[in-house]
Amino acid sequence: MAENNASENPPLEQPTNSKLGTDTLTDAQNKVISFAADENSILVVNAGPGSGKTSTLVRRIANLASQFDPKEILVLSMANRSVNSIRQSLQDLFKDDKNSYPDVFTFHSFCSLLLDENSTFLSNRVLVDDFSWRSFSKIFSTRPGLDHKAVSITPSKLEQILQAVKSGASIEDQAKKYNVSSEYIGSVLDYLKANKMIRYNDLIVNALEMLNSTRNIARLTNYKIVIVDEFQDMYPQLLSLVKAVVAYPTAGRSVSAKKHLTIAGDPNQTIYEFLGSDPKLLHDIGTYLNMNVTELSLGESFRCTPEVLQVASKVGLSSAGLSTANSIRSLKPPGIKPVLSLHKSSREEHDFIASEITRLICVSGGLLVPSDFAILTRANRELDEISHTLLQNYGYSCNRFSSSSSWIKSRVHLLLDLLSLLNGGMGSNFALLCLLPRLDRRAGNSRRVSKLFHMSNSWNNEVWGGRLEDYLRQELGNLGEKSRGKFSILNVYKGPENRAFLEATKKLLDWTDKTREVAAELAPLSILKSLLTITSDLDLLDYLNKPESTHRSPGADADFRTQTELENNLAGFYKSLCACHKSFMLDMDTTTSFLEYFLRNYNEEPPILDRNMINISTVHTAKGLEFPVVFIAGVKDAHSSFWSSLLNNEGRHDEEKARLFYVACTRARNLLYVSTSKPVGPEIRSYFKKDLPSSSEVINCIAREGYRPPPTAEKLEQGIKLYKDISRLGLISGAQRRHFHTRCFAKMVQRIPRCI
Repeated sequence: MAENNASENPPLEQPTNSKLGTDTLTDAQNKVISFAADENSILVVNAGPGSGKTSTLVRRIANLASQFDPKEILVLSMANRSVNSIRQSLQDLFKDDKNSYPDVFTFHSFCSLLLDENSTFLSNRVLVDDFSWRSFSKIFSTRPGLDHKAVSITPSKLEQILQAVKSGASIEDQAKKYNVSSEYIGSVLDYLKANKMIRYNDLIVNALEMLNSTRNIARLTNYKIVIVDEFQDMYPQLLSLVKAVVAYPTAGRSVSAKKHLTIAGDPNQTIYEFLGSDPKLLHDIGTYLNMNVTELSLGESFRCTPEVLQVASKVGLSSAGLSTANSIRSLKPPGIKPVLSLHKSSREEHDFIASEITRLICVSGGLLVPSDFAILTRANRELDEISHTLLQNYGYSCNRFSSSSSWIKSRVHLLLDLLSLLNGGMGSNFALLCLLPRLDRRAGNSRRVSKLFHMSNSWNNEVWGGRLEDYLRQELGNLGEKSRGKFSILNVYKGPENRAFLEATKKLLDWTDKTREVAAELAPLSILKSLLTITSDLDLLDYLNKPESTHRSPGADADFRTQTELENNLAGFYKSLCACHKSFMLDMDTTTSFLEYFLRNYNEEPPILDRNMINISTVHTAKGLEFPVVFIAGVKDAHSSFWSSLLNNEGRHDEEKARLFYVACTRARNLLYVSTSKPVGPEIRSYFKKDLPSSSEVINCIAREGYRPPPTAEKLEQGIKLYKDISRLGLISGAQRRHFHTRCFAKMVQRIPRCI
């Protein structure tokens, strides 16, 4: 295993500035770029990690755009990250000629656009995120049982019921299966329909229904070419959508003619089998679509060193019996072998990672910065532990990647509800409903809000036909009247103990009226200030300051984590506001307000690197990213590591785990660290380095790519001296650190940016 005995001498020679990039195209890339886009044909591009897949696809798109009208080309991908990368690359190629841009969408945004353009009923719909769905389920959880007996129904169970009904199952069968009343399911469906509320999966379902029943969708008849990136991640519903789009009649061609399809992906990076993706799909697509197929491969990696690819292939794929016959080869010169570190516990593992990051920054003379590092785990729970250790014990802040911004899943979602209310429209009804339990802080608030909701619905059906806020305005304006009708809010909120709630609700509605008058002129900073002001006025700061986790034990440490989480989530919310505002100004869409634009696009911002923050992510979320240095974590205790079966030949190997390890390894450009809880055999051990990389090795490996100049002799000397100062404190062996030393170490780490 790696020991901390690396020599820290300055490099003996200056690293070269040679750089391998995709500016010089390979023969394989040229074949993909120039391949004909005939109708009824499929081009399958097998592209390994770092093979220049995205740049090759962009050049293929540009080449096709010179032969076809760019608007006859549709590009689809699962991830916002991939879409943003393709769009940016196309903008760089076409400069300011926006008419030369083909359509580039995620599957969900493409379906959303189709529904906007062709479905009157689903225009101005409200997409319900996971946080809002939990609130929705809680509000609808009263009296769902058979014979009106209360039963426990979780948000996921409710979604399963509704998805089954939308897919053709009868309400009665679902009611019996989950022991809820048919009336309850019907009322939920009615509310969702009346308020045009849908989940993300509904976008695909509704768009597919429209494609299969409508033959005159202009956008689809215009497309002649469909290009799909990351095709190995397709799950059945998305595959059905691709099939429907490719088979949709094209203007000027026979009804039976199918559009050309180019798909790109890597079967070895199929890591979404739990969603239904299939590693054999790339090779079987011709049979599924009944079209002619040509397969081309991009088998050369510009990203990973030969040593990293060897571990990814031999330890990952080969250990699970997966074929490596078509393994990608590196175009980079030999680098540093990956490091295998042995740990008895997750805490010891996390301490080692933090110490090694510190060492690498120091001994590289600042050539490496915190944002060059990524720590990858299998589960989000492990990220929580790592983030806490790095921040609390070492003073490192973490940049956490996730499928959606962390603030969306936090209490800061309250600010999003306030914006939805402020924007008006279909989403404001539900946003107000979610805000009311925050204003009613007494025990039993969910039950009271549910009663209020049902009563306002009855009022809406029998009397007015307005929104929830209309009902509340009327009732709050009639509080002084002695007579109390059957729809009176005082039937639910009677007594002096509810006076504070009624006053807070009126204050919220007054703020809404006043702010709506100037909402169109508000910029991100003024929006944030206005939201925090009303949050303070409504005494909701206590809600925001509560810990996100109810399982956290009290104490100074817990308070620190809660405060840090809130600060990060508020900063994330503001970053989302700014990112959307920038896109909104670039789009110059005069048909919508910024608030409406933000509410539709807040979850589509790309990940942003912060120079002073260490990146942490699950392997699934990190797919498509790359970093100079990657740590693959996974130790639980002395007898357990998630990767043990691959590293120690323990029984039958899980192919999906092998592919996950392959993806994790190939995020590394230069240095790779893998953790284990047990010694490994000699064959596996031979693929790894026996000690930690030295200063000269690190600098040569990183600087020769030419991204940054090598450190000056002065910076290198400062870094090595600082590392020696830290080492003297006895802090490198994390398992032996004491609490006092932890605080000292954090202070030393904070000196690094100032010293080098």
